[in-house]
Amino acid sequence: RCRVIFGSGVAAGALWLALAADPPAEPTALDRSLSCLERHQRPDGTWPTHVRWGSDGEWTELHSVFTTAQVLMDLATLPADPRIDALAAPALDALEADRNDDGTWSFYGRADRIDARPDRAWDITPDADDTARAALALRAWDRPVSPATLDALAGQVRADGVVETWFAPPHLQKLTDTNRPDPVVAAVVARALAGTGRDEEVS
Repeated sequence: RCRVIFGSGVAAGALWLALAADPPAEPTALDRSLSCLERHQRPDGTWPTHVRWGSDGEWTELHSVFTTAQVLMDLATLPADPRIDALAAPALDALEADRNDDGTWSFYGRADRIDARPDRAWDITPDADDTARAALALRAWDRPVSPATLDALAGQVRADGVVETWFAPPHLQKLTDTNRPDPVVAAVVARALAGTGRDEEVS
């Protein structure tokens, strides 16, 4: 039994372990991992994240740009396989469909769905982390990345090299006190900008 866990892309990461564990001639663990991804891929092509509100709450399956992008990035590193291509194609289409008009992405999908659901606790403002991961996933599969996306990411790099996570000004952010330096965000943004002509010194 498998589950794509909240914010981790565990099922995708397991593909690397599977490949290392089995000889290339007998990729049984890899085959099982692909079967897991096939079972859990949503009709729209994405892979979900799971959250639970409170220690006794039920697990809720939610649409996730982060998880889908992470799975795609990992699938792109594996040997060519028709099953992998079949998994990737609808996921890439879904990722492109979730891109906001300004070239950004948010954790749970298009920002125009956020204000329509103000009572939903999981609505999150577009951010540099998910935008960079989505851009890297598209690039890994030779899908075009919008110049607007790269401009948006470059614009998050402050003069001191720190990358600001959230695109919206503080008074519009759904989350508070979270636009502080984050080395994980800085690293993924630096990777997304590398070689694009918008390279910035980030920290």
